[in-house]
Amino acid sequence: MRCPDCGAESGGDYKFCPRCGYPFDPYVRKPSPTYAPTRRGSESSLIIVIVVIVVAAMVAGPLLLYLMVLGSGSVDRMTPDVGYGQVRLEGGLKITIVAITNENVPWDDVRVRIEDGGYYAEWELRSQGLDGGALSSATYSVEFLATRVLNLTVTDLRGDGLVSGMDYFVVTSDPFFSPSSAYTAYLIYEPTGGRMGAGITFTG
Repeated sequence: MRCPDCGAESGGDYKFCPRCGYPFDPYVRKPSPTYAPTRRGSESSLIIVIVVIVVAAMVAGPLLLYLMVLGSGSVDRMTPDVGYGQVRLEGGLKITIVAITNENVPWDDVRVRIEDGGYYAEWELRSQGLDGGALSSATYSVEFLATRVLNLTVTDLRGDGLVSGMDYFVVTSDPFFSPSSAYTAYLIYEPTGGRMGAGITFTG
């Protein structure tokens, strides 16, 4: 019998070619081919890496945007609203913070402004000196409103360094405020630059 694979002649009743091992019997199976690893494992790893990157981008994107907006000061930085009351004093005015919508505002974040329509005087306040316990007061440097010399004293009733209801400030003027002019006093919230409430309007 001639082997169809290698061409060797063989006698007798062989089931396999004695030279190359080719099966003469069609019912005898050929040996299974050697297993060759596929790239399925590396493809799965690539898919996992892509999924992780997409999920990380979905989480990190909004977080980064939030941090950028926070850094710009526009998240949770709304200007608190303030209601005011006034009492005339000799030589000046006592202005009381009747109510404030956010009682976690430090005096460091607040300025006092007095204006007469054309000019204004302004003080940057500091929590230091207003955080020494009940009825803490601080007096600030002289400011000028046109030809008037203004003095400011701020009193924090709790003495906790925070702007709270019933805290007050006293403004005195030399010479006294003019009876023919309208003045407005109000607080400014420094993080936003916004006016804290309508303020209080008075004349001399």
